[in-house]
Amino acid sequence: MSLLLSVVLSATLVSAEPGLRIGENVPAFEPHHFSGPDKGTDTCPVCKYVDRPAVQIWVSGGWDPDLVPALRVLNSDVQRYRKAEFKAFANFVVPKGQIDPTGQVLEQMGSVEDLPGVALMATPTDDTVLPAVKFPTDGSVKNIVFVYKNRKVVAKFVNIGGDRTSMRELHQSIDRIARK
Repeated sequence: MSLLLSVVLSATLVSAEPGLRIGENVPAFEPHHFSGPDKGTDTCPVCKYVDRPAVQIWVSGGWDPDLVPALRVLNSDVQRYRKAEFKAFANFVVPKGQIDPTGQVLEQMGSVEDLPGVALMATPTDDTVLPAVKFPTDGSVKNIVFVYKNRKVVAKFVNIGGDRTSMRELHQSIDRIARK
């Protein structure tokens, strides 16, 4: 019995990787947009831009200066792949009572960091989409990046840093889905 239990627990731990897997579909959700074309709305980015190449960065907590290099890559690639209508979103997962204060910081930082091509959004930690995207709210993950086209995830990064290698890999993943 204990051998069976340990096999079941091992299988559970192996399959508990955070975030959607490559090939899975990004689910619909309704974050509050604090910048970008849908600013001031709760528009579902997956629904509105369903057939466009896109990236979503899911961030645990508020503004993270360590993400600025990734946000700059996204902002640059939105311009580079304008003809493909590439879209970029950064979704900050915060407690429900922190949505508006987080939004004020996001608006300010989006302006300070000059990120007009990246939609900065917030979703509460109790939103039903979090289990669907397999985003843990226990602080074990700082961020998850989903690169996708037609809702299907083609690349994923967990706890992406701002180092050159990570930024090159992110850009290359975007290039694969947005190049026409």
